[in-house]
Amino acid sequence: MRRFLIPSLLSALLLMVAAGCEKPVIIQGEDPDEPVVEVEGTRRVRFSVSPLVQTAFDNAAEAKAREPRHAQKNLSEVCTRLSLAVFNQDGTKYGKVTNHSSDTDGFETFDVKLPEGKYRVLVVGYGGDTKMETSAASQVKIGSVLYDTFYCFEDITVDGSSESFALELHRCVAKVSLSFSEPLPEAVRQLKVIVKGGGKELNAETGFGVKASDQTLIKDVTDWQSPLFEFFSIPLSSEETLLSIRVDALGASGETLLKKELSEVPVRKNYVTRVEGDFFGENPDDGRGKVIITIDDTWEGSIPYYF
Repeated sequence: MRRFLIPSLLSALLLMVAAGCEKPVIIQGEDPDEPVVEVEGTRRVRFSVSPLVQTAFDNAAEAKAREPRHAQKNLSEVCTRLSLAVFNQDGTKYGKVTNHSSDTDGFETFDVKLPEGKYRVLVVGYGGDTKMETSAASQVKIGSVLYDTFYCFEDITVDGSSESFALELHRCVAKVSLSFSEPLPEAVRQLKVIVKGGGKELNAETGFGVKASDQTLIKDVTDWQSPLFEFFSIPLSSEETLLSIRVDALGASGETLLKKELSEVPVRKNYVTRVEGDFFGENPDDGRGKVIITIDDTWEGSIPYYF
């Protein structure tokens, strides 16, 4: 019997050591094949996004005075998607992006588990049906087509005394509105707009676009008398970003019937650039083909542009 004594004692000792060690708790992630391991000191953290976002200033006088009364809307009225990404202090991503849809309960609230420490948190609200993608805070892809987009990027500390954070989103895009003062020919079935110079990806660390990119947007024509074409771009800096815009009127087979090219169209974050006029007229000197571009106070300010 003695020959079994030493192995038995060793087995019991190993069991005691194992019991004394804290085992990691497995938390199921989005991908069932890639569970997340919860380590000692992990906290349940809640991020609550303000349900209201600033969408405009009331009028030009208040905008010029820099004392605006903020016009607000519910976040779910403006954005169909809300995405959360957590980054380490060096800007690298921690874990996976969490995506919420506006038609689900708890749209503005994220509950996650994080080990104690310092992090940088990004929340982006946007339209469309794509999901935000990012590998670093300096490069955030929101979608192939930009919509009105709001974001928040903040430093947080997770410890025993701070497990709930309130976040407020702010717009990071400029809006361009193309307004046709003359009716389109009935043969026109679509408008294609090719935009060069603005950003499509967000640098959350600066709040501006990562680099100049191209966008191609196509819209079916349903109003030939006074068509309107609107799109969004992420400015590259706090100064005006200049866009090149080409507008093509397409026929039933996709052929280009008419076209207009505009250069150095200014955009600025949280401003609307309005492009109005007779896009496809033949003689600008007679008023035909003349287009006037202004950055107006629908969101924040007014800067005239003529060509």
